[in-house]
Amino acid sequence: MVTGSIYERKGIYYAIVSYYVDGRRKQKSVSTGLPVKGNKRRALEFLENLKRTYETKESMENMDGSRLLMTDYMDEWLKIVKPLVERTTYKSYGNMVSARIRPHFEKLNLLLTEVEPKHIKMLYDEILEQGYTTNTVIHYHAVLHQALAYAVKNDYILSNLRIE
Repeated sequence: MVTGSIYERKGIYYAIVSYYVDGRRKQKSVSTGLPVKGNKRRALEFLENLKRTYETKESMENMDGSRLLMTDYMDEWLKIVKPLVERTTYKSYGNMVSARIRPHFEKLNLLLTEVEPKHIKMLYDEILEQGYTTNTVIHYHAVLHQALAYAVKNDYILSNLRIE
């Protein structure tokens, strides 16, 4: 179960969530970036989004990465980052996942633990073959890097991927 509250510090609202990992209580404090004056409702909405994120994270921690499809992981990762990034950034991530990342990994039907650098390179090659620039590939690389770094950090996969 995830609980939380908001508090004021130096004129800015902060949200704090409490959740459990392996039976141990953990807390995470995040700045909302909202000034105190006139933003209590927005701060509470931020807190609710953050609580949903940590509920998803808590449920994912019970998942075994060896049985999680890459496509499912990307969907879960998007839910986790939603309250942590700007709305436009989240939309951009979602568009990249739905446009090319999900279809590419659905064709390969890979588990998260089976993803290798060659599979990611295949995605980059497909993007370039479709006539897009290397700058587009760099954007896709940034999204995959963040998602896979999160997976490694949270022990969904071992660090057999070289994430640069």
